[in-house]
This record gives sequence, C-alpha cells and structure tokens, in this order.
Amino acid sequence: MKRFLSLCTLLLALPLAAQITPERLAADPSLATDVYHVYDYSPSRLTKAPRGYKPVYISHYGRHGERYINREGYLYPGLEVLQREALTPLGEKALKEVGDMVERTEGNVGALSELGARNHRAIANRMFHRFGRIFRRGRSVRCESTVRPRCIISMANAGNALAAARPGLKIEYRSSEKFLCYTQPDEVRDYLLSCRDSMYTAQPEALECIKACFADPSRVSRKELTQVADAIFYTWKDMPCLGLEAYDIREYFSEQLILLLARHYSSWDYCLLARSPWWHREWLNPIIDDIITRADEALGRKDIAADLRFGHDSQLIPLFTLLGITATVPVMGYADAPYSWDVASVCPMTSNLQFIFYKNRKGSVLVKVLKNEREVLIPYLTPVKGPYYHWEDLSDLLKNGN
Repeated sequence: MKRFLSLCTLLLALPLAAQITPERLAADPSLATDVYHVYDYSPSRLTKAPRGYKPVYISHYGRHGERYINREGYLYPGLEVLQREALTPLGEKALKEVGDMVERTEGNVGALSELGARNHRAIANRMFHRFGRIFRRGRSVRCESTVRPRCIISMANAGNALAAARPGLKIEYRSSEKFLCYTQPDEVRDYLLSCRDSMYTAQPEALECIKACFADPSRVSRKELTQVADAIFYTWKDMPCLGLEAYDIREYFSEQLILLLARHYSSWDYCLLARSPWWHREWLNPIIDDIITRADEALGRKDIAADLRFGHDSQLIPLFTLLGITATVPVMGYADAPYSWDVASVCPMTSNLQFIFYKNRKGSVLVKVLKNEREVLIPYLTPVKGPYYHWEDLSDLLKNGN
C-alpha cells in the first residue's frame, strides 16, 4: 500500500480542526461548548466517482444525537452553593437558569432530545437522497447501537427515516455492548483533573467574574466558585441541545475564563480519545474488526445495503484519529492540543463517519470517507481519484494503523 504525508495533501485533508483562539471565541462563543456543540450541517457537493463505479454499500458509525445533561455531576454542586448564599441580581439570574435546567432534566438525565432525534432523521434522509441506488426495495439495513437509551433512540430515528423513504427496505435493529466506549485508566483522568486545578492556581483571577454572583464573595471557597462556574457553563452548553436559545455566557464569564475552559475541555477530550501519549491502537479493535468483516460480507452479497452503528464520541474520535482527519500534529499532550485541535468542530453531537463503497463490473472496490457528511482526504493513503481509495488500502490502514 502506498502512503504519503505530503504537506499539501495533509492540509487538504484537514479542514476540520482549528486552533482555539480568543478571536474565534469572541466571534462565536459556542465554540466553547466542546462535545456538546450542536450538529451543524452545511450542504456540500460530492465528487463524482471514477468512470464505471457505482455506489453499492455504506458502512457508518454515528454518535448519538443531542442529549440532556447529567445534572448530578455538573449542576447540583454549583446549584447548592447558589441556593445557600446571598446573591446579587446576577447570582439570582444564574440560580434561575441552573434551576430551570435541573427541572428540565427531571426524568431525562442523559436522554436523547427531540433535536437529537430530528438530526438523526435528517442525516438518514440525506444519506438516502445522496445514495438512493444503494437502498433498493428488498435490501437490508443492519442497525446496531450500544445499550444506552440515547443511542437506541438515535438508531430508531435513523432506521425509521430510511424505512419511510423506501418502503420495502428491510431494517434490522440490534442493541449490544459491542460498541460500548472503553474506560480510560483512572490515572489519566486524575492527571486531567490536576491540570484543571493547576489552571486555576496559575490564573486565580479567572474566577473573579464568578464572585459577582455573591453578595459576600468571601464566604465562597475557590472550589465552590469552580462548582458554580461549572453549573453555569454546563447549563449554557446544554440549552442548544434541547432546542433552546442559550443565554450569553459573557454575562457571567470573562473572556479569560471562557478561553481557559474551552481549551481545557478540548485538551481533555484530546488526551482521552485522540493521539495523545496515552493513545492505544487496540482500543479500536472491536469496531475495526466489525467494519471490515461486515463490509467484506456485504460486498460478496447483493442484499445488504448498509450497516449503521450508533454509539459515542469515545469510539468516533479514535476512528477519526486513526484515519488522520482530526488534527494537524501527529501526537500532542494537554498543553499543546488547543493550538491544533478544536473538539467542538471535530466531534459535535450527532457526528458521523460514513464509508461509501463503490464497485465496477470487474469487481474492483473503491471507498470514499465522509466525516459529518463532507468528503475528506486520508493523508496516509494515495487516492485513485479525488477522495476515492482502494478498499484494500483503506482496510489495511484500519487494521494496522499508521
């Protein structure tokens, strides 16, 4: 297999990651919402396949859609501080916003929102209209999700949308633990928590803006200030996921605090899931084996249209990383990640990876990759044309890494 890392190709392949800068955040504070960023589809033209090749099969991995937040970990500690202390008008406003979010999540913690369901239906409909030839009457679509309800409901919305678009299409549903996210060692998370603590130790003035919520800030410890900041921050991040218009985070946070938190959480996800010093290729073995095995099976038959998988960012970001479509630097640590990586752009809610398979009459198979429904180049492979690669080359990359 031919591989190359020319700078030109690398730059073409990587329009998806960007540096987190004060200027970008000032123009669009929602970039600080990290993996809670709502899915933002923008139409793009697809490159025509080489002559004689027709689409025959789709292999897909999708993250669950927009969801309700986990209030126990992110909202309750800060809410308790706000309820206990005498507040300024700004603090009263924060208390109401956080309290309203706690009420909204009653019975819905971690559940898929209607926006998340709608986005999965829309993605499935666009997949059908782009590649309708694949979804012929009588063919099968095999859908599988993790056991988390938000993934199951994401799967159901996508599958039902395809069934409605093509009556007679056979939709199979299955939920299993096959694609459950892996668990990072505790020492990695402990390290990242220490990084956050060090961030506030080095720049204690960053929390000064939170003191404006309290009539007597001297009664509130630094730990409690961080808990209030978290409650305000996570309430703000999750509001768009529920289809609500979020308040302006700059009412509560200084530009310095927004920048610190945006960079921290982007680095957090990079260190846990991407090519950091803790990266382990074997994390991906179950999903890679499934992608290759099912694709080879489908290509040898005529009745399988697609395999659609639904899970979490903890599988999708490593897949993006293996393909080389997430960051412009091969390996980074906590301090460096925000300067070449922006997780809100890399993996928002409802993110997806689609392998579109093409075959000609001689049986030759090409594949192109769509990240969040847009064509991307694979910097480690030589394309046949545009974004089209030999399946043998791509499967080798998936199996053996880079």
